[in-house]
Amino acid sequence: MVYDKVEKGAKQKHRMASSSKEVGPKKRKVTEELRSFQERWTINYFFVEFRAKPICLICSESVSVLKEYNIKRHYETKHANKFDKYKGQLREAQVNDLKRKLSAQQQIFTRANSESTCYVKASYAVAAILAKKMKPYSDGEIVKECLETVAEILCPEKKKDFSNISRTSSNYHKTC
Repeated sequence: MVYDKVEKGAKQKHRMASSSKEVGPKKRKVTEELRSFQERWTINYFFVEFRAKPICLICSESVSVLKEYNIKRHYETKHANKFDKYKGQLREAQVNDLKRKLSAQQQIFTRANSESTCYVKASYAVAAILAKKMKPYSDGEIVKECLETVAEILCPEKKKDFSNISRTSSNYHKTC
């Protein structure tokens, strides 16, 4: 009987604890701390800021939180043994070289993405014209063939670009 009372009391305490919200200090959020990238981190740790994220120039990894401790730890654990030998102007030259390589790498992706976006826009522009004229989407193949012929005559180096424009009727039936 005493055992039942103790067990009953423990259950009531558990229910009270789970139902009442514990009020404690407010948890900090990283976004509210207003951290900013320090330019000295570029020379000291080979980091740059790209889209509000610190990016390592050496390995292109990003560090999740914009804190010097995290950036320094990344550099010291992964790259210090190889890059600590660079001092002064030699270090700045190395940083500038790595910056050029990173921007060249990023431009490759943006150029490829913008090209494919252009092909899709051109494809949908022709589809819109066909829809306004109330023509079947299968007429798109004729339009594409005409464009390729004109491109071959006017600018043969761009003929490949016109060939990349999708004009199959099955593509439009899937998206519409």
